[in-house]
Amino acid sequence: MPHDSSWVDPEQFLIYTGVGVFHTYRDDDINSGYRSCWFTTSQYCGEIECSCEDHKCQHVFDVRCIPGFLTSRSYEDNMKAAIDAGLLTTNGPQFSS
Repeated sequence: MPHDSSWVDPEQFLIYTGVGVFHTYRDDDINSGYRSCWFTTSQYCGEIECSCEDHKCQHVFDVRCIPGFLTSRSYEDNMKAAIDAGLLTTNGPQFSS
């Protein structure tokens, strides 16, 4: 995913009940900074590069598209609620982004 002429692991945003959530980076370039609303549940899937076999990545998602997303809650709390509800898993989001 993110690179700086060599592979660099993405920064972990959250780990909760075994589900890890990582930042994604503009054009997968860590020097461009991370996206504010887009995340991934796989450290190997980013904005451009992806380890998914399908054309559309199964791990990258927009936090604002989580069903039940509340602007009154932090992104972290929205993701924890989604994990508790089974909407966000180690296999990626279980909703359309």
